[in-house]
Amino acid sequence: MTLNTITIIIFLIGIKVQSQEIFRRYSFDYHQIMIRLVELYIHTLFV
Repeated sequence: MTLNTITIIIFLIGIKVQSQEIFRRYSFDYHQIMIRLVELYIHTLFV
């Protein structure tokens, strides 16, 4: 596993934990935005 892969895994776990906290306060839209950001982040690494 490269350092980038480890960073992504930590990043995803961090978002999962944060989204559970924020999920109580915000609507589903926020969760969709976070998923989009993750997809963009991963996409840029492989281009």
